[in-house]
Amino acid sequence: PDDPSVADSWGWLKFRQGQLDQAESTLRNAWLKRKDADIGVHLAEVLWDRGEHDEARKVLNEVRRIDPKNASLERTERKLKP
Repeated sequence: PDDPSVADSWGWLKFRQGQLDQAESTLRNAWLKRKDADIGVHLAEVLWDRGEHDEARKVLNEVRRIDPKNASLERTERKLKP
């Protein structure tokens, strides 16, 4: 359960179930443990849905620095249009 990849999957599941508080908490912890592009993108989507657009943009900018050609990042940016 402490593996950031597992936490990312769990957080994303919680997001898909509409449990935004738990999704954000889980994904934030995973992001703090491992600055992985996919974890960051998932966290940004949760933040965006919660109306925290500035924070979501910050996370997406950090993801862009980590992996500028990440396919998940590109899809999410097209979807959210931050």
